Amino acid sequence: MQFLIFFFSPENFKIIVTIICIYSTWEWSKLSGIMSYKYRFLVSMMFGLLFILILFLFQNKKNLFSTSLSVFFFTSLIWWIIASILVFFYPYSAYFWHNSLYLRIFFGFCILIPFFLSIIVLRYYCYGTWILLFIMILVWVIDSSAYMCGKLFGKHKLAPTISPNKTWEGFIGSISFAILTVLLIAKLEKIHYSTTTLIIFAIIVTCISLLGDLTESMFKREMGIKESSNIIPGHGGILDRIDSLTASMPLFTYLLIILNNNC
Repeated sequence: MQFLIFFFSPENFKIIVTIICIYSTWEWSKLSGIMSYKYRFLVSMMFGLLFILILFLFQNKKNLFSTSLSVFFFTSLIWWIIASILVFFYPYSAYFWHNSLYLRIFFGFCILIPFFLSIIVLRYYCYGTWILLFIMILVWVIDSSAYMCGKLFGKHKLAPTISPNKTWEGFIGSISFAILTVLLIAKLEKIHYSTTTLIIFAIIVTCISLLGDLTESMFKREMGIKESSNIIPGHGGILDRIDSLTASMPLFTYLLIILNNNC
C-alpha cells in the first residue's frame, strides 16, 4: 500500500484501492456467515457500487468538506463505540447479532465504507501522501510492536475470550513505540502539526487500532474462522492485514476534520 501512495497516479490509486476494498467485502461476507460464492459475489458487488458512488459524490474538494462528511465520520465514531461495547461484553453480546445475517452485513458497511472514504479524503485533501503514509506507518508499528512486546514480555491477557495472544504488555509496548515513531516522523517536518498533537493522535490511534483488530477477531471467533482468506500466503486475507486500519483511519480523519474544519 505504501508503494501505491507515492507511485500510482490518482486515478490508478483509486482503482486499486477500490479493488482492495471490494475484495475485503468478499472476505467480510464470509465472516458474516455467507458461504455461497454466488451470494458473496452479490454482496461484494453491492459494496462495490457504493464505493464507486462515493468516488462520484466526493470527486472534488467542495463536496468532501461539506457538513455531510463530518456527519458521516461522526456516525462512524458511533459505530466504533458500539463495537467496543460488543467486544467488551463478548461472548454475551453475540446473542444480539449472531443469528442476524443482515445485521452482520450492516456491520461490514459500518466498517468498510468509512474506511474507503477516509483513504480518499486523506490521500487527496489532507496533506496528501504524507498524512496517509503517516497513519499507515503508525498502525504498522503499533501492530508489530504489540506482537513483539507481547511475545517477549506478555503475561497478562488483554482479551482472552476473543484473542488469547493479546496482552496488556503488548498494548503498553505498542503505545511506547507509537510515540517513538511520532518523534522520528516529526523530525521530517512533512506533517504540519505539533509534536504534542501527533503524540496525542498516536495514543488515540493505538487504542482504536486495537479495537479494530479485536472486532474482526470477534467475528472470526464467533464464525469459527481462523483467517478471512488465504490470498496472502502465510498472512491470511486482506481484512487480516487492514483490520486495525479500518478503525483507526476513519477516526483519525475525523480528528483532522475537527481540528482544522477542512484538513
